[in-house]
Amino acid sequence: MEIIKTQELSKNFGEITAVDKIDLAVNRGEVLGLIGPNGAGKTTLIHLLTGLLNPTAGHADVLGFDTVREADAITERTGYVSQEFTLYGTLTVEENLNFFAALHRVPFSLRETRKKTLLDWSRLQAFRWRRAAQLSGGMQKKLHLCSALIHQPEVLFLDEPTTGVDPVSRRELWEILYDLVAQGLTLVVATPYMDEAERCHRVTLMHQGKILRSESPAVLRESLKETVLELRADALLTAKEVLSRASIPVRCYVMGDRLHILTPQGEQISADVARILREGSIRVENLRQITPTMEDVFLSLTATDKPQRVSASVSIGGADAFEEQQQPGDALRLEGLTKAFGEFVAVDGISLTVRRGEIFGFLGPNGSGKTTTIRMLCGLLLPTSGNGRVLGIDIATAPRNLKHRIGYMSQRFSLYPELTVEENLEFFAGGYGVKERQRKRWAVEMAHLNGFERRPVRQLSGGVKQRLALVCALLHHPEILFLDEPTAGVDPSSRREFWDIIAELASVGTTISGSATAFSGERLSSGRLTR
Repeated sequence: MEIIKTQELSKNFGEITAVDKIDLAVNRGEVLGLIGPNGAGKTTLIHLLTGLLNPTAGHADVLGFDTVREADAITERTGYVSQEFTLYGTLTVEENLNFFAALHRVPFSLRETRKKTLLDWSRLQAFRWRRAAQLSGGMQKKLHLCSALIHQPEVLFLDEPTTGVDPVSRRELWEILYDLVAQGLTLVVATPYMDEAERCHRVTLMHQGKILRSESPAVLRESLKETVLELRADALLTAKEVLSRASIPVRCYVMGDRLHILTPQGEQISADVARILREGSIRVENLRQITPTMEDVFLSLTATDKPQRVSASVSIGGADAFEEQQQPGDALRLEGLTKAFGEFVAVDGISLTVRRGEIFGFLGPNGSGKTTTIRMLCGLLLPTSGNGRVLGIDIATAPRNLKHRIGYMSQRFSLYPELTVEENLEFFAGGYGVKERQRKRWAVEMAHLNGFERRPVRQLSGGVKQRLALVCALLHHPEILFLDEPTAGVDPSSRREFWDIIAELASVGTTISGSATAFSGERLSSGRLTR
């Protein structure tokens, strides 16, 4: 039974077409995943279906109600988890749930039972009297979801509900969602995570406001018209450059210590790739064909001919400017580093060493101490005990000496939304004492911001904001760059492009230290470091 149906649904914002003549049908009990590049129109489509926006043209029904004339009836029967939290920071977890239960007129006799079920699932029971503002980002996400489920909606719209949430919590979230689907709930989920797209009954791929494909994950993988190769070699960036100049059309993406290569189908293609690498003096450790992932499908269907990115070593002062970073020794050295907030120990005696030019990652669940550790390494928090040195500088006694030698990209981009891209670059350049216009031109080229210079940051997609935040942190040419969950919530294209930039920076000597809920590196759990 179709409970969501659209006919040539469109939405324009001035001259920009965000949703372009979409025809879509969703059955009761279906889990529909919306994927697509940042700015593809996913959020706008959800806003149209929830009645938060009126269409420019076309028509949409949800549960038999018209989204324009009967928006109130839709609100009563649906739930919506937006990208931005709609929680009240000064209220406790318990008080937030009570507020949303009262807002949706949930009978008091049912309220306590539903709260207990939701709190047990989300593991927020122990935090029910803590204010929402004092919860970690992942806990706030789970509380937001609980608030949207308190009235047991028939349809639940989720706009990137697990961004910034660790894998364990994400798995638990999907388990309860599928329990609800078994009871008849219909889900429409916009997600940047391709493993979550795999969990959907059907995946709708959007691009530039249009639907490109709407099929099951299995059908999408089978329909891929490219072969996917995985390369392990001693010089991945060089291999990527060699392949990009080859006569055969290929697209390459750095994936940690591997290179994913999308090539036209054909039995000879692996041999051709091996030959090209051999002629380019690349020592191949392993080259094999692999089963395409949903991320490979995404990248294949949304591929565009983008201009070649400027190398990290040019225009910022030339390769010579990086010579001072090509030094031996350690970038980070920590011994028993500890941070306590009252009786709560956030970071508990961690010790580690990171070499210069290394890409080093912290992995751990929400609340494990990743952000606190990075803020200490940046000199923003003083440790309670232990020793820490960044570039040889003691973070406890001389944190101010770090400012001009490090870059920091926080979880929530430290950009000014009302300023334009150009004005943000000017502001950060001034803060770091950078006067050369050459560096600002490098930033625009490096992050593919051409054409966005005069656009306010609030109008940018998540992927463009991410690239702008990165180059703002790089303007003063830091020796070490700290990244706190830098790719949370961005689409696979933007994520791979971002890591290409990081790999280029590391190749010329910049040390990279980052955190993520899904990363390769050291694992933090309850403030303790394990391998």
